[in-house]
Amino acid sequence: NWSRPVPDPPDGWQFRIADIEVRPPVVTAQTGVTGSPEPNGRRTDWEKANAASRKLGKQGEQFVVDLERRHLFEIHRADLADRVEWVSQSQGDGLGYDIRSFENDGTDKFLEVKTTRGPGGAAFYVTANEVTCSNVYQNSYCLYRLFEFGHAPQLFRLRSEERRVGKEC
Repeated sequence: NWSRPVPDPPDGWQFRIADIEVRPPVVTAQTGVTGSPEPNGRRTDWEKANAASRKLGKQGEQFVVDLERRHLFEIHRADLADRVEWVSQSQGDGLGYDIRSFENDGTDKFLEVKTTRGPGGAAFYVTANEVTCSNVYQNSYCLYRLFEFGHAPQLFRLRSEERRVGKEC
C-alpha cells in the first residue's frame, strides 16, 4: 500500500533537491474503463487508512522542511533557513499549504507536499482550498510531489504552466 507510513523515513538533510528532482510525468487523457469489470466487495477500515495516510504525509512534510533548510544553508542563507515554518504543524492544517519557505532572494515560497511510497505517476488529491491558495499566492506557490518515499525518495515540483516559465519552485 502506497499510503502506509515509512518505518524509518529518510532524512531530508541527507539529500539535495537537485539530486532527487525529476521532471513531472506527462499527463494524458485516459479513455475507457480500467479495473475489473465485476465489482468486488471488500471491507476497508477508513479510520485506520486515513491515519496511515496522515502519518505518511507528515513524514513527507518533515522531509521537505529539512530539504528546504539544507538548501538555504548551502546557498549561505542561514537567516532564511532558520525561518522555514512547518505551518501545518505550527498553525494547523487547512491553510492550503504545508510549509512556508523562501526563494534564494528571500521572497516567500508556499509549499504543499504530497507524499507516496508509490511511483511518480500515482494519483493524488488536491483540495479546493489548495487550488484557491495556489491562485492567491500564484508564483510563490509550489506543489512538491514526493514519491518512492519508502526507499529512494524522488520529487517533482509543480506550478501552472504559465507560472513555471523562467522560475523554478
